[in-house]
Amino acid sequence: MADPAEVLLAVLRQMTALTGGVYDGQVPVKVPTDSTGKWVKPYAVLWAGMGDDLPEERDLTGLASAGVLDWRPQVTVVGASASVCRDASRAVLAALRNQHLGPGWLIPDADMNRQLAPIPDNTVTPVRHFMPLKFRLVTTT
Repeated sequence: MADPAEVLLAVLRQMTALTGGVYDGQVPVKVPTDSTGKWVKPYAVLWAGMGDDLPEERDLTGLASAGVLDWRPQVTVVGASASVCRDASRAVLAALRNQHLGPGWLIPDADMNRQLAPIPDNTVTPVRHFMPLKFRLVTTT
């Protein structure tokens, strides 16, 4: 299976709503802003590990299966205001919901994403709002 993180990054980079870019675990100190420099353009950051097998679903040998993957990435969506952040988050959820990855599909984490609200970050300039979206991919053979 291709690296699922690279697949998600490719999907996110094609999104017209993310005019501020897409980053893989590291955001530059200076992110794209509007022409006034006062507002950040919407962007997303993928936080993804490698994933692992499902120990509770191993066969009687107890050995890990190379064909099983439990992967739980997060995409943090950022916007200049709460409303811009919500709009960009809706677009990201729509683009990634049920994304086909290898032998499985990426699904939003229903419990973690249920009542999310944009969180202001007043520690940076320009000020921005962010929303962490959690996803889950489980593949079995």
